This record gives sequence, C-alpha cells and structure tokens, in this order.
Amino acid sequence: MKDKIKARLKELFPGVNLSQARLDAIADKLSAKITDEAGIDEQLNFLNEVQPFQEIAAFDDYQRAKAARDRQQQQNNQQQSSQQNNQQQQGQQSNQQGATQTDDTPAWAKALLDKVSALETKDRTQSMQQRLQGHDKLKSVPQSFYRGRPLPSKDDEFDSFVDTIAADFADFQKETNATTLTGGQPPIAGTPAATTAAVDAAIDAWAGPSKKTDKT
Repeated sequence: MKDKIKARLKELFPGVNLSQARLDAIADKLSAKITDEAGIDEQLNFLNEVQPFQEIAAFDDYQRAKAARDRQQQQNNQQQSSQQNNQQQQGQQSNQQGATQTDDTPAWAKALLDKVSALETKDRTQSMQQRLQGHDKLKSVPQSFYRGRPLPSKDDEFDSFVDTIAADFADFQKETNATTLTGGQPPIAGTPAATTAAVDAAIDAWAGPSKKTDKT
C-alpha cells in the first residue's frame, strides 16, 4: 500500500518535488489509515488541503540547499583551522629545539580539570540555547530552523550568530514566497511555508485515532 500511495501522490501532484524521505514518511502515516486502494486519492487530496505538498517540497529544497552551504562553510573553516594549527606547531617546535619538557601533573588532577571543563562547556551550551530562545530577533523564527547548528565558541560571537540565523530565515521566507504554490497562492508574508515539526504535527493531527473521515 505504501508504494501505491507514493506512486499516486506523484501522479496527482506531478510538479511537487518531495524528497524520498518525505515521501516515505507520508506513505507510512497514510498507510495506517487507508485500507482500500480506492480511498488513496481522497486521503491525499485531504492531506494536501491540511498542509500543501508544494509548501513541504519548498521547505525541503531550502533545507537541503542550506545544509550543503553549511557543510561547505564548515569544511572551509576546518581547513583554515588546520593550517593555523600547523603554523603554531611549527613555531613551537622551532622555539623548543633542544629543550626537553615533562608533564608532572598528576593523573587525578588531569581528570578533575577535564571534568570541570566538561561542566563549564555544558553550562555554556545551555545558557546560549536559552538566550537564543528568548532573543527578540528570533521570536518569529521556529527553533527547528536553527536547532543543530554549531554554537559559537566565544561569547563575543553570539550576536553575529543571531544575526546570521535571522538573515537566513529572512532569505528562506523570500525564497518561499517567490515560489508558486498550488492554486497560484503564495504563503502569507512573514510566516514560514512549513517546518519539519509543523508538517509532522499537521499529519499526526489529521491521522490520529480521533479523526473521522466522512465518506459518501
């Protein structure tokens, strides 16, 4: 039934470029509700009214493009960091030629320092996450949009990190609003076309045990 649902979705909405993962997720949820192949069209059309597939596809496309840009930026940062580390190591080796250094720090002291460092990192991460959730510039940005991004390593980089998220979300809204949706209606300005959480919530709400579909 899942394969039939995915095949029929592609036939009913040929211009919608849903990812394979999204197709599988929709088919999994609908297969639990559809027992008769004749009811596939009705359920797909109803779900499209709840959360248009074109909006879901636009969000998926943006997320994939954004992930690719982030990976490229991360690779560039790692290369720069590696070059800087190599230069620092070469400088240290040059300054320490002929010198022998020993580390007399006891093992228990090293373990204690590592534990303190881990606790400080955890506290700092929780603090930054709370600051992000309460930041004025991110009030209209869903947490799912920036959840998972590497947090800045320094406190003085926090403001620029927030500005980057706000700018990315603004770009996403512009790109989504420029996309022609089903029926030629663009999404409401200032509101994201869809988020993963919103899509899943909409499908769950529709496919829940309390939902009853009238059939004539």
